Amino acid sequence: MRVVLVGHSHSIAIASALDITSDPQLTNLAACCFEHVYLRRDPYHGLLRDRMARHTQHGRSLRQKLTAAEAAVLSLEGGWHDFGMVERRDRFDFFGGPGEASPKHGRQLIPRRLLEEYFDERMNSTTSSAEGVKRSSFVEVLTFVREHLDGPAVLLESPPPVPDEEKIAKYRQTIAVSKHGVPPIAIRHKLWRLQCSLMRLYCERAGVDYIAVPKQVLDPDGILVAKAYEGVDDPTHMGSWYGQCVLKQVDTWLGLQLCRRQVC
Repeated sequence: MRVVLVGHSHSIAIASALDITSDPQLTNLAACCFEHVYLRRDPYHGLLRDRMARHTQHGRSLRQKLTAAEAAVLSLEGGWHDFGMVERRDRFDFFGGPGEASPKHGRQLIPRRLLEEYFDERMNSTTSSAEGVKRSSFVEVLTFVREHLDGPAVLLESPPPVPDEEKIAKYRQTIAVSKHGVPPIAIRHKLWRLQCSLMRLYCERAGVDYIAVPKQVLDPDGILVAKAYEGVDDPTHMGSWYGQCVLKQVDTWLGLQLCRRQVC
């Protein structure tokens, strides 16, 4: 089966794990031929933003990759909740979903609806690179893939927030940590879950499958375990063990697709 892996920074970890994996149990992965399309790399910046861009040489190339593929694995964006790594002066909190932590006493309560609107806007908004090149929105990429891929597609859920506040505070080179410190993991986890719920909703609308993070990377409270980001310097990406856990999920999903093809 020809499979195209389309995504942003987290897709690099998946592609690297595919190159080095030697697990004999991942038989479905072994039966597939993968091609990686990294959307942050030129010339893919902004290719999906309008119909004119889609007809450029590289736009046609990307469309042809999708058309030729029999399935797609997507690892798109997912870092919008990272704004929660910086404590605000107002020290906000909100009501999460069922089973999530209640707002902490003494913090300013804000409506969940406002955060939903924030995430929804980010998912539908284009952004600019350091060179001023416009990047396609999450929804644009999802729509483009669904338009040009005849086979099934799946989105891999973005990794949960790292609970280690010290690790976040040390990473000052690229993340501005305020004088108020880092918000509690319970709040950051709720932001991530809210983001994921909206991404899942957009996948349902587009007819794209959705795979939640592997259960083994979470502790009994649903918080990311330290092993998942072991060996990684920054607090937003995961390590090789996490990647291996995700590959097992992808292998299972591919097995279902291969089985459906045989039945058909």
